Amino acid sequence: MTLIHVWKLSCHWSMKGIQEYNVMVDSITDPRFQMISMAPQTREDLGSAYGPDSIAPVPNVHRSASSRVPHYDVLPTCTPLRRPPAYGPAFDCRTLEDLLGVIGYPLVIIVGPDGVIHFREEGLPLDVATLQPDLRGFKHDLDSLLRVL
Repeated sequence: MTLIHVWKLSCHWSMKGIQEYNVMVDSITDPRFQMISMAPQTREDLGSAYGPDSIAPVPNVHRSASSRVPHYDVLPTCTPLRRPPAYGPAFDCRTLEDLLGVIGYPLVIIVGPDGVIHFREEGLPLDVATLQPDLRGFKHDLDSLLRVL
């Protein structure tokens, strides 16, 4: 099963959710589970956003102690040629919106081993009392899907 996490640098909730997804991904040991992430930025934009002394969230990097840096692969979906010239690092190209029909960020999609989409939700689950990110219910649903698929 594949969890696809789609986020962008300029989205407040996307950035807040990275820490929650790090905790969740680090706790799942099922070998049938994988998580990938996509961001509508270029590799250079992602590297610049995290500074020269930190690890840019790009494929095949080791984990950083920073909670803002994903512990999972991030696929930059834009190239400098596809990004309009007026856009800077905080903006995005339309690649993800066009391909996946993204309306709001972050977006989570769960794809089963059969290639069927079992879950799709835009936004970050929040604890109703604190209005802080809370993926406990989502992780429970994910664990249930892993048992079934």
